[in-house]
Amino acid sequence: MLSRRGARAIVPPLPYFAAMAAVMNDLYDAELNPGGAIPMCVAESRGQFHPFFSSKLLEVREGCIEGATGQYANMCGRDRFRAAVAACMSRTILRGRMSLDPACVVVSAGCGALLLQLSLLLLDEEDVVLLPTPTYPALYNDIQTLAAGRVVDMPMAADGYRFTRAALESAAERAGGRARVLLLLNPSNPLGVVHSVDELQLAVVWARERGMHVIVDEVSAGCAWALRRPACARSA
Repeated sequence: MLSRRGARAIVPPLPYFAAMAAVMNDLYDAELNPGGAIPMCVAESRGQFHPFFSSKLLEVREGCIEGATGQYANMCGRDRFRAAVAACMSRTILRGRMSLDPACVVVSAGCGALLLQLSLLLLDEEDVVLLPTPTYPALYNDIQTLAAGRVVDMPMAADGYRFTRAALESAAERAGGRARVLLLLNPSNPLGVVHSVDELQLAVVWARERGMHVIVDEVSAGCAWALRRPACARSA
């Protein structure tokens, strides 16, 4: 369920967009595809593929530079990179229990950029994001200042910094019927609280019952730390 703004954003921006997309999948190549198309609606910089530059780049890491590197590409990210991310997540985060489809992966320039993009797609102006607090303060800028959404804090201290249905209900009531997104950070920032599977399932089920989107920032997914007792505690 996109916002009105999000629905406008997915409308093809150019009248020739569909034709251009088809052409970009059938590009001319003197050897590999001599009958291919030459798009006249794009301006690509191919100077970096001069033999001198490409040879220097390949010295850094052979095979990492593709012919399409300096050209227009899938706006969701390079296909090879998305496939690599999907394979890594399937192996390390999903532990092989299921495979992540690369078509479901979108890459961007960091979590801040992704949260802004999601806010623009999912929120109309003054729609609300429920945000457990304390939290990372830059989120307010991404959601409110840039995307013109609104954040309703969900204080967590009274519940031991754990998700509860009562806290969710209270935050939704204060949103005045405009709650559209539940944004969770796991582990929490700045407290480092790691939320359990049961907590996350409770939050997701609650949000789905209300037709809300759930965004989970798991920037530390796949990481683990060995917990050690301080030396003073061991000696005691």
